[in-house]
Amino acid sequence: MSESKSGPEYASFFAVMGASAAMVFSGGFGVDFSQATEDVGSGVALVARRILSHGVTSFCPTLVTSPPEVYHKVVPQIPVKSGGPHGAGVLGLHLEGPFISREKRGAHPEAHLRSFEADAFQDLLATYGPLDNVRIVTLAPELGRSHEVIRA
Repeated sequence: MSESKSGPEYASFFAVMGASAAMVFSGGFGVDFSQATEDVGSGVALVARRILSHGVTSFCPTLVTSPPEVYHKVVPQIPVKSGGPHGAGVLGLHLEGPFISREKRGAHPEAHLRSFEADAFQDLLATYGPLDNVRIVTLAPELGRSHEVIRA
């Protein structure tokens, strides 16, 4: 057996092992997914093309804490999409905030943070709109009524 690290068996190994998925990806290459533009999809496509060349084969575009109108405009424009030679796949959106702790908010703008009211899941839907394209929601479990959303 040759000591050479080449050949089809190694190419397959590196093609599989060299790939990765990015779960928190709020933008890049001049694109911010939390900016409510008319054509968010072209920005997502640009990022998908560029990150593929760095070995990222799929990702969850992340929207950080924003006002509800931003979510309502952006979320429907970023569908789940298979990856391929055209770019990395979109696994679904990651909504990071606004239901997070004021004390542990990091760089999230305090003015847009929210808490849950009487019907927590309806508050979530009113803030984000339809969740069809959403795969991850980051929220603070210590917020009042958050258990209602976590269970849903």
